[in-house]
Amino acid sequence: MKVLAQTVSVIGGVLAVATWTSAAMAAASEFSTQVEALKLGGAKAGFMETGSAAADRSLLVRSSTASLQVLGKTKTRLTNSFKYLAGDTTPLLTGKCVIRMEGRSMFNIDFSQNKAQVYGCEFQGKPDNQFAMEVALPAFAEAHLGGGPLSITISRNTPDAVDQSILRARLIYEGQAYEALPTGFGLDRPMTRRVVQGYNVMRNGKLVGRLSYRQSGVTSVKDQADIVVPMSEADGRTAVLFMIMSLNAMPDVYASQVREELAAR
Repeated sequence: MKVLAQTVSVIGGVLAVATWTSAAMAAASEFSTQVEALKLGGAKAGFMETGSAAADRSLLVRSSTASLQVLGKTKTRLTNSFKYLAGDTTPLLTGKCVIRMEGRSMFNIDFSQNKAQVYGCEFQGKPDNQFAMEVALPAFAEAHLGGGPLSITISRNTPDAVDQSILRARLIYEGQAYEALPTGFGLDRPMTRRVVQGYNVMRNGKLVGRLSYRQSGVTSVKDQADIVVPMSEADGRTAVLFMIMSLNAMPDVYASQVREELAAR
């Protein structure tokens, strides 16, 4: 998996959205182009699919796992096959994103480790220099003693101890480079599935989009997050929507609940 190059050219712009409140206008001044605030909602997903949608764009994801066990060693691969659509049916992109886990089990002790350190995506039928995406992730190592409600987890790396700045995403969309960085991290509580609070999306070093989860952590299929995207296609509207939806579909390995589920598959 090759590392995507980051562009260094600079763009600029001025925001003016008359229908927004003064508070929204102040927040919008952070962005380098005219933007629109939207809700990331649910998509018309098929059987065994999940989906998100906003602004006549939708991302449908079908997850699958493959595991191999040999002499107490386990290797697991989670694959998110995706379809990026205009409207409900017009395909823009198809492909898959993969994350790998491995571990071993003996004497009622399970040891799992995320060693991939990358969530890598491939785009079907598209050249790598025009379409590519990867997300750098931290490595976690945990031992699980026992099973069920009496299990004990010993973590070598906790979210507080992990270098959280390692989490960064890079996208090449139609030859243009985008980058996303987390806006912050919440607490990793029992049953929590999302620790990352959101992402800022940048193009040429300038802020062009944002994904924000509510601090309460309570979301629904129809109301998944708040997002900000460019108003113009020339400013990367479709690309930013794709990046936001892809990050939303990616497993949050900062949540111990998610890591346990990945390791158990």
